[in-house]
Amino acid sequence: MKSLLIFTFTLLVTITAFTQDYRSLIYEKKKQFISEKINLNETQQKEFWVLYEEYNKKKKDLRVELSQNKLDLRKSNITEKEVQETLQKDFALKEKFVILEKEYLTKYSKILTTEQLVGLLNAEEDFHKIMMERLKENKHQKDSSNDRGQ
Repeated sequence: MKSLLIFTFTLLVTITAFTQDYRSLIYEKKKQFISEKINLNETQQKEFWVLYEEYNKKKKDLRVELSQNKLDLRKSNITEKEVQETLQKDFALKEKFVILEKEYLTKYSKILTTEQLVGLLNAEEDFHKIMMERLKENKHQKDSSNDRGQ
């Protein structure tokens, strides 16, 4: 029993470390992709990435809160009043996303040119599309290899 617990703990730590490494790798690729797309100079890079990381942390915190709010709606014993409150909170959180985006676009505009700002928005969207395509390709490859294995 003790060895099973140790194995499980070790496995969880390994998976967590791998996931963190993978996320860090993707984030670094994203930074490189954006930097190249919007052609940041050295001064801009230092200021921009501090703001960008700050923005992403706040955005992540809002996403976590929004996800928790969605889970609250799925409770089986939720009252009508709680549903209404949770829906109102959902709308308020979505508004916070918009306010956050506006706030950081204003901050970015003090560092970036208009062309770079538009390039940033396009680069983020392009990077997301590339990552989604790769996920689909990987899933397709896995599905194909599973079909052959049967």
